[in-house]
Amino acid sequence: MQEFDRNFNWEAVNPHTLKFLESGLRTMGEIKPWVDDKIHKWVYTHALFRLYGVGRTPEEAIDHYKQLMVAKIEENIQNRRQPLELFYRQYGGYRKNAGRRPKIIPSIRVSVPKDIALWLKAEAPWDALRQLKE
Repeated sequence: MQEFDRNFNWEAVNPHTLKFLESGLRTMGEIKPWVDDKIHKWVYTHALFRLYGVGRTPEEAIDHYKQLMVAKIEENIQNRRQPLELFYRQYGGYRKNAGRRPKIIPSIRVSVPKDIALWLKAEAPWDALRQLKE
């Protein structure tokens, strides 16, 4: 686990990364750290992001959590993964249709004689066929 850095320079963080950090913080909602009796420190974690911010005060725990989020977002960007989606959903990526079926036009399969099938495949007179239907 990354140590808490009291002198963390937030101005040096890439604005692109800060945009994703803000998005993640909005997703989480209000941050309320609690005292962990085992380690006698303030702790904050969230089910979506699986990181543990620890500090002597609630503010330190929140700040540590944000630092961990920035580190994880930058790591995901460097590894060409989506910064936050992969971070909390554990699937996705930059590839087109990664993990998702493409949208297809609803259709049915019909058996027709081979000469008709070849004609339909070659010329595809869909407009004329739709007029015949009407």
